Amino acid sequence: MTEPLPVARRRPARRARILVVAGAVTAVVAVAMASAGVGRGTTRGEEQDRLPPATAVVSRGDLADLRTVRGVLAFGEPTAVVGRLPGTVTQLAPVGSEVRRGGALFFVDDRPVVLFYGPRPMWRELGVGSRGRDVRQVEENLVALGYDGITVDDRYTAGTARAVRRWQEAGGMARTGRISTGQLLFTAGPVRVADHRARLGDPSTGPVVGVTGTARLVSAQLPAADERLAVVGAKVTVVLPDDRPVTGTVAEVRAGTGGQNGQGAGPGLTVLVRVLDQQRVASLDRTDVQLQFVIAQRRAVLTVPVTALLALAEGGYGVELVEGGETRIVPVKVGMFANGRVEVEGPALAEGVRVGVPA
Repeated sequence: MTEPLPVARRRPARRARILVVAGAVTAVVAVAMASAGVGRGTTRGEEQDRLPPATAVVSRGDLADLRTVRGVLAFGEPTAVVGRLPGTVTQLAPVGSEVRRGGALFFVDDRPVVLFYGPRPMWRELGVGSRGRDVRQVEENLVALGYDGITVDDRYTAGTARAVRRWQEAGGMARTGRISTGQLLFTAGPVRVADHRARLGDPSTGPVVGVTGTARLVSAQLPAADERLAVVGAKVTVVLPDDRPVTGTVAEVRAGTGGQNGQGAGPGLTVLVRVLDQQRVASLDRTDVQLQFVIAQRRAVLTVPVTALLALAEGGYGVELVEGGETRIVPVKVGMFANGRVEVEGPALAEGVRVGVPA
């Protein structure tokens, strides 16, 4: 994004006169050299007077204009798991534990309620003769757990029943070859037990546990005007409390409020960002962080501090090039501004040269 041009610094009046009356100065210098002799050297004080008070290096790199918002790093809001297998809660997975495919979230009458992966809920009892996408989903999970010898399709066959009996035996369940309603719980992937909503001995047909995903997410609020920044899959920098940056991607965008973390009125967006390297945030939960969205970016460009810009008498901008003990003003074309630096172009510029800046 190209920002409005700043009011560039001007060199002291001595430098301004050099730009405006360059011809007159050249004539005076020629006469002085003829009178005093060309071979007379300059004193150290005169040389220092010609130089700017400080210099900066022209560098090549990426320039990014960022939008920074506050966010909270956490596992997200828990979702209630409601038991559908009638009976009594006899065991619960510990709070904070992760449950993966084939693991038990809780036990009803000492029978495990087992986690499988898939988008469809368990809505009926399954046995030989059952047909449908829910049958395919069960067979896919059985194969993933190593119970092969079955054809993954929409039909619950005798082969499916044999695989189910082997799975039931390994899990300490009755070997019926049928799957009861409520014996399986389907989720998109592994879950983390966030809380217990039932106690041992409670009826099992209400909320039993609360679960979240296993990945820590950053939740932040954006005003509706910044919708273009919140694109699912886009990379975002997450700045941790110790100023360490980690990379994340936008995982979900949904309607929310326009204020920071829900503060303030007006329509907006709730953005969820997934941290890619979860080990970098393994010790953090419910932690305030910052999200940096890229508004605009220029790659591998020459940049100088904004304070290096000079307003030229003939219009436009230049920089004061410092080479050894000499300086000269060279015009530049300016581009994007970000983080106190500005993109510059010019035939006299190259990576590593020095330009004048204020002290």
